Formats: sequence, structure tokens, C-alpha cells
Amino acid sequence: TGLVADAAVVGIPDPRAGSAVAIAVVAGDQQRPGPELAATLSQAVVAGHGTPFKPVRVLFVAELPKTRNMKTMRRLVRAALTGEKVGDLSALVNPEAFEALQVAAQQ
Repeated sequence: TGLVADAAVVGIPDPRAGSAVAIAVVAGDQQRPGPELAATLSQAVVAGHGTPFKPVRVLFVAELPKTRNMKTMRRLVRAALTGEKVGDLSALVNPEAFEALQVAAQQ
């Protein structure tokens, strides 16, 4: 199995750079979420895209919020990380995933 089962990358406001990268990650089956995996993922992003894209936050969750078509609702990931208004949740198939994401983002 891989390091990551699912992920959502979003831009969040950054006072220094204007915007920065944040990642919500569902760890792979054999992976233990934590600082070591976060560092490995950050290094992989830097290696692939360069230092300006180094994530300022890697957030581990059990699942990502999805639509009925199983598309990740990135706007909800961004809202959880920034405190923005959530908006319409009628297309959300797993509201418990968004609630858990909000709790994790506040830690």
C-alpha cells in the first residue's frame, strides 16, 4: 500500500506569502499518521514542485468530505482550515467526515 489513501490540497491565506498550501490526508492502510509521515509528505511536495509549495499544514483525517459522485469537496477542506463560511452542504454524502475535519483543523 502507499503512503496516502486520499488527499485534498487547498490554498489558504498566508500573511507573509499571500497564500500557502495545506493538505488534508487520509493515510494509507499501513501508515501511521503523525509528524514523521507529515514530514515525508512535505518533502515529497518540495521535491516535486519546489520550496514555495511546501505545505504549511498537513492535517490527517479518517476520510474527506465527498459529494454523491464521490468528488472531494475541497471548499469544505478550505473552510475547515480557515473558518470561512461553509455554504451549501446538500451534496455532502458523509457529513460526519466534515465534522471530524473541523475538529481536527482546530487542534
